[in-house]
Amino acid sequence: MLGVANRIVDYSEFYELSVKIDRIPGFLHAPEGAALYTLAAEGYGVGAIVELGSLFGRSTSWLAAGSQKTQRECVTAIDLFSFSNDESPNLENMPVEEQEAVLRKDLFDRQNRGRSLNEFEKNIREMNLSDRVSSIVATSEEAATEWDKPIRLLFVDADHAYEAVKKDIELWSPHICPGGCIAFHDVGDWPGVTRFYDEFKNADNGFRHLIQVGTLAVAHRLPE
Repeated sequence: MLGVANRIVDYSEFYELSVKIDRIPGFLHAPEGAALYTLAAEGYGVGAIVELGSLFGRSTSWLAAGSQKTQRECVTAIDLFSFSNDESPNLENMPVEEQEAVLRKDLFDRQNRGRSLNEFEKNIREMNLSDRVSSIVATSEEAATEWDKPIRLLFVDADHAYEAVKKDIELWSPHICPGGCIAFHDVGDWPGVTRFYDEFKNADNGFRHLIQVGTLAVAHRLPE
């Protein structure tokens, strides 16, 4: 019965974590967050955890909490952090599709880079995860030019246009270690991401589809 009791405790802790993280604005649902949490905590390989597209830190918190649970690698969050809270509309009264349109428009506005970094860091700090996260204010392409470390988990949730997702994978997938994973968000919701992932999982590229939870699709690199 001890194993059952421990599992109940785990479920209780997970529920409390999900309640806290759900206070952070974002579009990642709890089951998708649970998948990221588990991959960060127990995923194969040795290497960094890299997130492309962080917004206010909801998905970052799931990743960092998983890493913290098992004392694995820290999370590198890459984003322009360009959304301005001072000018934000009342998102709560908008349909989800309109929320996404507003946020994405500002998210990729390069003139406003860094304006929401303080809000992101505040959310991470309130989750007691500051020591598990480092941030880079840059586009995916800019950050990739300086990156030279192996990655065991890459979360792709930046520009959702087909060509942008394709470019992200061209830049970052060479760093994925054997057994490492790439997780794509909004597969099935956003046409560009969905089209790219359909092609990616069926290509002869050394990766194989692993699982899909909600709109989070995960592929892992096959052993060499």
